[in-house]
Amino acid sequence: PVESQRLLRKDLRKEIRSHLYDSERDISSVVLVGMRGVGKTILARMVGKEHEGSFVWELKANSLMSLKESFKEMAEVLARKESKELHRLKDMPEGEIKDKKILLFVKEAVQREKNWLLIVDDAETLVELESYMPIDGKAWGRGSVVITTYNANLVRTDFFKPDKIIHMGALTEEESLELFGRVLYDKINLPLDERVKALDFLKNIPA
Repeated sequence: PVESQRLLRKDLRKEIRSHLYDSERDISSVVLVGMRGVGKTILARMVGKEHEGSFVWELKANSLMSLKESFKEMAEVLARKESKELHRLKDMPEGEIKDKKILLFVKEAVQREKNWLLIVDDAETLVELESYMPIDGKAWGRGSVVITTYNANLVRTDFFKPDKIIHMGALTEEESLELFGRVLYDKINLPLDERVKALDFLKNIPA
């Protein structure tokens, strides 16, 4: 949706920022957990858009393959002053050694960025993805991570601190009305008669 149609969700954005920017750790993180369609990715992107650091990147983490591809794309963007090194990596045969070299290249390049933010979107499991997760400040430098997932079991590990997890539920009635108004009328506050019609319409949408 265009910017004017997105739910602002100011309270959630404020809560996310409090986790990301009030931390004394080199790498601060927050995890958004919720069913598909509740707006986790859009919310993470809005936080990314507001981020004041020098580098923001979104990683697709629904599979190891998609995460590796995201890292390759990020490497190309980060290789502004090190294109020769990246070309050397590109010429390597595909395989585990190349993947590790690209990961190391990204870590070293990200360290030189000031207060970076990575969005790890749609993470399903940590078994395969853990080596790609930015958790070590010595290896990654200082920055922040926003992880989105629908897998509630993902957060039941030592990797995530309980106070860094935000559970996103379905939209409230007011949030649903706001979205409805923004999409159809490009305004937030609907007249009473339109609110009644909108509520009736929303209640009859199949779950």
